[in-house]
Amino acid sequence: MQRESAIASDYWRSMLKPDEDDHTETTLNNIERKLDHMKLRMEAST
Repeated sequence: MQRESAIASDYWRSMLKPDEDDHTETTLNNIERKLDHMKLRMEAST
């Protein structure tokens, strides 16, 4: 999961303007946190 997140982060950094990096980084971190939370919930329910 971390590898995929790093790849996605690098991609979006290269695609967006430098002044948007902070917002993008925050957004990516939020998405990753939500995915981790969902994964834990799915593992707990099985």
